[in-house]
Amino acid sequence: MFATKSVMEPVGTGTRSDVPSRRPFIDSSTRLVARAAPVLVGPSADETKAGELMEQGKDDEAIALYTKVIDAKASLTLYFDYLSRGIAYAKKGQNDLALADFDAAVKLKPDDADSLFRRGSMRLNLKQYDGAIEDLTAAIKGDEMNAMAYRLRGFAYNTQGKDTLAAPDYEKACMLNKDLCM
Repeated sequence: MFATKSVMEPVGTGTRSDVPSRRPFIDSSTRLVARAAPVLVGPSADETKAGELMEQGKDDEAIALYTKVIDAKASLTLYFDYLSRGIAYAKKGQNDLALADFDAAVKLKPDDADSLFRRGSMRLNLKQYDGAIEDLTAAIKGDEMNAMAYRLRGFAYNTQGKDTLAAPDYEKACMLNKDLCM
Protein backbone atom coordinates (compact mmCIF):
# COMPACT_ATOMS: atom_id res chain seq x y z
CA MET A 1 0.00 0.00 0.00
CA PHE A 2 1.06 3.56 -0.56
CA ALA A 3 0.39 6.96 0.92
CA THR A 4 -1.03 9.55 -1.38
CA LYS A 5 0.60 12.99 -1.13
CA SER A 6 -0.14 16.16 -3.04
CA VAL A 7 2.80 17.57 -5.00
CA MET A 8 3.79 19.68 -8.00
CA GLU A 9 2.62 18.96 -11.51
CA PRO A 10 5.34 18.02 -14.02
CA VAL A 11 7.30 20.97 -15.37
CA GLY A 12 6.26 20.69 -19.04
CA THR A 13 7.36 23.74 -21.01
CA GLY A 14 8.21 25.92 -18.04
CA THR A 15 5.35 28.31 -18.76
CA ARG A 16 2.94 27.58 -15.93
CA SER A 17 2.41 29.92 -12.98
CA ASP A 18 4.89 30.26 -10.12
CA VAL A 19 2.46 28.85 -7.57
CA PRO A 20 2.56 25.06 -7.66
CA SER A 21 -0.71 23.33 -8.25
CA ARG A 22 -1.49 20.17 -6.34
CA ARG A 23 -2.55 16.85 -7.72
CA PRO A 24 -2.44 13.45 -6.09
CA PHE A 25 0.20 10.92 -7.00
CA ILE A 26 1.51 7.64 -5.67
CA ASP A 27 5.09 7.66 -4.44
CA SER A 28 6.79 4.35 -3.69
CA SER A 29 9.13 6.06 -1.22
CA THR A 30 6.23 6.58 1.18
CA ARG A 31 5.23 2.92 1.65
CA LEU A 32 3.17 2.12 4.67
CA VAL A 33 3.27 -1.03 6.77
CA ALA A 34 1.98 -4.03 4.80
CA ARG A 35 -1.82 -4.25 4.63
CA ALA A 36 -2.31 -0.69 5.86
CA ALA A 37 -5.08 1.20 4.12
CA PRO A 38 -4.01 4.07 1.83
CA VAL A 39 -3.81 7.39 3.64
CA LEU A 40 -4.96 10.44 1.75
CA VAL A 41 -2.86 13.46 2.66
CA GLY A 42 -3.95 16.81 1.31
CA PRO A 43 -2.70 20.27 2.01
CA SER A 44 -3.04 21.45 5.58
CA ALA A 45 -4.92 24.65 6.35
CA ASP A 46 -1.57 26.42 6.80
CA GLU A 47 -0.30 25.14 3.44
CA THR A 48 -3.49 26.29 1.72
CA LYS A 49 -3.27 29.70 3.41
CA ALA A 50 0.42 30.05 2.47
CA GLY A 51 -0.44 29.30 -1.18
CA GLU A 52 -3.17 31.93 -1.09
CA LEU A 53 -0.74 34.43 0.41
CA MET A 54 1.72 33.77 -2.43
CA GLU A 55 -1.01 34.32 -5.01
CA GLN A 56 -1.81 37.65 -3.30
CA GLY A 57 1.85 38.69 -3.47
CA LYS A 58 2.27 38.47 0.32
CA ASP A 59 5.51 36.53 0.05
CA ASP A 60 6.88 37.40 3.51
CA GLU A 61 3.74 36.04 5.17
CA ALA A 62 3.82 32.95 2.91
CA ILE A 63 7.45 32.29 3.82
CA ALA A 64 6.66 32.55 7.54
CA LEU A 65 3.74 30.15 7.22
CA TYR A 66 5.68 27.64 5.09
CA THR A 67 8.47 27.80 7.68
CA LYS A 68 5.94 26.94 10.39
CA VAL A 69 4.67 23.99 8.32
CA ILE A 70 8.20 22.76 7.59
CA ASP A 71 9.20 22.92 11.25
CA ALA A 72 6.20 20.76 12.19
CA LYS A 73 6.56 17.95 9.61
CA ALA A 74 8.48 14.73 9.17
CA SER A 75 11.07 14.83 6.37
CA LEU A 76 9.22 12.79 3.71
CA THR A 77 6.28 15.17 3.73
CA LEU A 78 8.40 18.32 3.41
CA TYR A 79 9.18 18.21 -0.31
CA PHE A 80 6.29 20.36 -1.48
CA ASP A 81 6.78 22.87 1.33
CA TYR A 82 10.50 23.36 0.65
CA LEU A 83 9.76 23.75 -3.04
CA SER A 84 6.95 26.24 -2.40
CA ARG A 85 8.93 28.30 0.10
CA GLY A 86 11.85 28.30 -2.32
CA ILE A 87 9.58 29.73 -5.00
CA ALA A 88 8.44 32.46 -2.60
CA TYR A 89 12.06 33.30 -1.75
CA ALA A 90 12.92 33.39 -5.46
CA LYS A 91 10.03 35.76 -6.16
CA LYS A 92 11.51 38.11 -3.55
CA GLY A 93 14.99 37.84 -5.06
CA GLN A 94 16.33 36.01 -1.99
CA ASN A 95 18.23 33.60 -4.19
CA ASP A 96 20.50 32.05 -1.56
CA LEU A 97 17.51 31.14 0.60
CA ALA A 98 15.62 29.85 -2.45
CA LEU A 99 18.60 27.70 -3.41
CA ALA A 100 18.80 26.25 0.11
CA ASP A 101 15.13 25.23 -0.07
CA PHE A 102 15.51 23.78 -3.57
CA ASP A 103 18.54 21.83 -2.26
CA ALA A 104 16.37 20.45 0.55
CA ALA A 105 13.64 19.46 -1.94
CA VAL A 106 16.18 17.68 -4.16
CA LYS A 107 17.57 15.81 -1.15
CA LEU A 108 14.06 14.55 -0.36
CA LYS A 109 13.24 13.62 -3.99
CA PRO A 110 16.55 13.37 -5.87
CA ASP A 111 14.99 12.28 -9.18
CA ASP A 112 12.22 14.88 -9.27
CA ALA A 113 12.47 16.86 -12.52
CA ASP A 114 10.67 19.92 -11.14
CA SER A 115 12.89 20.46 -8.11
CA LEU A 116 16.01 19.80 -10.22
CA PHE A 117 14.78 22.31 -12.81
CA ARG A 118 14.11 24.96 -10.18
CA ARG A 119 17.46 24.41 -8.45
CA GLY A 120 19.22 24.48 -11.84
CA SER A 121 17.46 27.72 -12.73
CA MET A 122 18.48 29.25 -9.42
CA ARG A 123 22.07 28.09 -9.83
CA LEU A 124 22.07 29.76 -13.24
CA ASN A 125 20.84 33.00 -11.62
CA LEU A 126 23.69 32.72 -9.11
CA LYS A 127 26.20 32.10 -11.94
CA GLN A 128 26.94 28.57 -10.72
CA TYR A 129 27.06 27.32 -14.30
CA ASP A 130 28.47 23.82 -13.75
CA GLY A 131 25.86 23.08 -11.07
CA ALA A 132 23.13 24.56 -13.27
CA ILE A 133 24.14 22.36 -16.19
CA GLU A 134 24.21 19.29 -13.94
CA ASP A 135 20.73 19.99 -12.54
CA LEU A 136 19.19 20.96 -15.86
CA THR A 137 20.60 17.83 -17.49
CA ALA A 138 19.03 15.72 -14.73
CA ALA A 139 15.73 17.64 -15.11
CA ILE A 140 15.76 16.94 -18.85
CA LYS A 141 16.30 13.22 -18.17
CA GLY A 142 13.19 13.31 -15.98
CA ASP A 143 11.12 15.44 -18.36
CA GLU A 144 12.36 15.45 -21.95
CA MET A 145 9.56 17.86 -22.94
CA ASN A 146 10.78 20.68 -20.66
CA ALA A 147 11.68 23.25 -23.30
CA MET A 148 12.80 25.83 -20.76
CA ALA A 149 15.31 23.37 -19.25
CA TYR A 150 16.93 22.99 -22.68
CA ARG A 151 16.93 26.76 -23.18
CA LEU A 152 18.51 27.47 -19.79
CA ARG A 153 21.11 24.72 -20.17
CA GLY A 154 21.97 26.15 -23.58
CA PHE A 155 22.41 29.57 -21.99
CA ALA A 156 24.69 28.09 -19.29
CA TYR A 157 26.81 26.38 -21.97
CA ASN A 158 26.90 29.58 -24.00
CA THR A 159 28.01 31.59 -20.97
CA GLN A 160 30.91 29.17 -20.56
CA GLY A 161 31.88 29.61 -24.22
CA LYS A 162 30.67 26.10 -25.13
CA ASP A 163 28.69 27.19 -28.18
CA THR A 164 28.75 23.75 -29.82
CA LEU A 165 26.95 22.32 -26.78
CA ALA A 166 24.56 25.28 -26.53
CA ALA A 167 23.29 25.16 -30.13
CA PRO A 168 21.50 21.76 -29.92
CA ASP A 169 19.81 22.81 -26.68
CA TYR A 170 18.53 26.04 -28.23
CA GLU A 171 17.25 24.07 -31.23
CA LYS A 172 15.47 21.52 -29.01
CA ALA A 173 13.90 24.29 -26.89
CA CYS A 174 12.63 25.99 -30.05
CA MET A 175 11.28 22.71 -31.43
CA LEU A 176 9.35 22.08 -28.19
CA ASN A 177 8.14 25.67 -27.71
CA LYS A 178 8.16 28.16 -30.57
CA ASP A 179 8.06 31.04 -28.05
CA LEU A 180 11.64 30.10 -27.08
CA CYS A 181 13.05 30.43 -30.59
CA MET A 182 15.85 32.94 -30.94
